[in-house]
Amino acid sequence: MRVKCIANRLSDEQKKECNEFQLGSSKNSLIVGETYTVMGLTVSGGCYFGGLAYEIADGTTLSYITTAPYCLFEIVDDRPSKYWRAKRLEDDFLAFWPEEFYSRAFHDRLSDDKPEEVQVFLKIKSLLEKEFEEPGDS
Repeated sequence: MRVKCIANRLSDEQKKECNEFQLGSSKNSLIVGETYTVMGLTVSGGCYFGGLAYEIADGTTLSYITTAPYCLFEIVDDRPSKYWRAKRLEDDFLAFWPEEFYSRAFHDRLSDDKPEEVQVFLKIKSLLEKEFEEPGDS
């Protein structure tokens, strides 16, 4: 799945929809007009993220995943990844992530640049990017 960033800030109305979801530092890394490969999807049972968030590779570093509300993007390739596995998480969340992303403390260790998690992430990122390459992109 690939998405194109159409905004890097939520409107006031979208903030209400997304339950005041805070983009934090990710708003600075989202580039309007840029197309991103979706690393995973997170669906909330409540109103967080407006119900749906994309896990995308942060454009500023090689090994960081940004969670961003769906309303900041338009879908440009609607195919789900064959590498995603659905699992229910705590707090009524449903995730569609590569199996490796479910490892205990994976996201925390990745954002701390732990070598093992960085290597796993780079491998998965490469697989997902190849899966959604346009003909002639390689």
